[in-house]
Amino acid sequence: MSKSKKSYLNLDKAELAEATGDLSAGAIPPGQPLTPEERARWDRAAGGGAVSVRVGPGRPKVGEGSVVVPVSLEASLLRRVVAFAREAGVKRSEVVSRALELLVDGKTEFGGAKVAVRKPGAGVGIGVKKGKVRVRT
Repeated sequence: MSKSKKSYLNLDKAELAEATGDLSAGAIPPGQPLTPEERARWDRAAGGGAVSVRVGPGRPKVGEGSVVVPVSLEASLLRRVVAFAREAGVKRSEVVSRALELLVDGKTEFGGAKVAVRKPGAGVGIGVKKGKVRVRT
């Protein structure tokens, strides 16, 4: 590797190819061990109180994980779902997931309250008022 003092951003194409040629072959550049202060900082970040630095990208897995399902909704229904989610302080996908659980299983949990339908299939009305979930059958 070249002993150039120039930044990689300032190298021309030939200099950059020479400086990084061994990396293309899979070589790992030499590193330095963490200082005791850096190790302590790493351990604090990786431990309790902070978000772990050792997790992979993306959202945390809940249950079996989620699957993106593109669905078509009538525009006014989507607007009502968005308004409901805003009022309840949850994400739109949470509202849709809970509504499907209620329809399929007859029960769910929403906003910390357990919600159940006494007669699945009978007309169900769901409303949120001041953080409380009310189900009318």
